[in-house]
Amino acid sequence: MLAKIKQIVSDFLNTLCAAHISCFDEGMLDSLSQPTHRGTRRLANIDLQKARMRAVSEALLALSAKPRGFSSKELAEKTGQLLKGIPYTVPQAAYDLTKFRGNNMLVSVMSG
Repeated sequence: MLAKIKQIVSDFLNTLCAAHISCFDEGMLDSLSQPTHRGTRRLANIDLQKARMRAVSEALLALSAKPRGFSSKELAEKTGQLLKGIPYTVPQAAYDLTKFRGNNMLVSVMSG
């Protein structure tokens, strides 16, 4: 049980560090407005001026502290709540996750 609590605290602190602006490389926020690629797939930019992307960012931050991670479905549900009635689907969530990964703003961490 102690090892599990240690892992949860470590994951939480890593999330806080990742969310802190000083952890971003210089110019990283400016690069979000540029399209990116993930593999051979071209991805749209992350436009934080749009309500949808702000809601996705907020949902990602809220869900990132979950000890076992989260699914696209959970991201869609949380983002839908934040958008207050504007439909947001699981495919949209999966695509937005890919955009964040393409901009190196989100990584998958597997723990034992």
